[in-house]
Amino acid sequence: MYYDRSFKIAKSYLGKMRKDGVERHDLVLTDHLAADKATAKVLIRYDSKFGDPTAEQVQRYVNTISKGVFVPQMESAKIHKDPGCVSVIVSMHRFTRELKHKEGMMKISGSCFIDTETDSTWEIAESETKGVKFLQRVNEENIDHILAERRKRIGVLPNAGKFCFANVVNAGVLSVSKGDYVQFYQNQLRKGEVTKTGQTEVSITADDGEIFVVSPTSITSIIRKSDASQKEQDQKNLDFYSKIYGPDFAKELMKFGSNV
Repeated sequence: MYYDRSFKIAKSYLGKMRKDGVERHDLVLTDHLAADKATAKVLIRYDSKFGDPTAEQVQRYVNTISKGVFVPQMESAKIHKDPGCVSVIVSMHRFTRELKHKEGMMKISGSCFIDTETDSTWEIAESETKGVKFLQRVNEENIDHILAERRKRIGVLPNAGKFCFANVVNAGVLSVSKGDYVQFYQNQLRKGEVTKTGQTEVSITADDGEIFVVSPTSITSIIRKSDASQKEQDQKNLDFYSKIYGPDFAKELMKFGSNV
């Protein structure tokens, strides 16, 4: 069986989320900016009386509204205290197969093939981190159209104009780990390595050797994740997708890492 199981995945995922009762019902998609056909930055409103949403809550929400089609890049997630939103980059999930499967497909160019059984198009890709070549399905849907449809279903919310990218300020990274190399603001933009993390404080050794203890919201971006935190994130994603899709399919999704 091939890995194009989006309808079964969606039904299974939504059922599990409702059963587990883990949704955070105050999260609402309010704006998006498409970078290309498969990638976009989304803005998700939250009610501050429930506190800032966790990385897992945001991940679950993105997967729920996209029916398992979008993969949130959690290292890009940022809290915007004013007006009370989270922004995160999402990408269309790219189904993959081992390179050997091209032998049963019809070649249409040097690196592109058609699977006549599923009428799907696949191209040869290479993992940037592992140097492994594999087949990657070509997405035919446009992420901009999908997000626009999702927002249309949600409808216009009160004060909708307030919750848009034009109004977000005070950005802070949601998920950071020891050893990550980050950009942060302390009187000016600086770069350094995270040496200690906590719920309210993060210790960072700047490039010039000076040590800063800052709020997580002062971190504006993760430039490079440490090997340990990347492995930890890969395992978290594997565990997360195993609960939704089952262990076998989750391993296929994660075969080439979190970010292929």
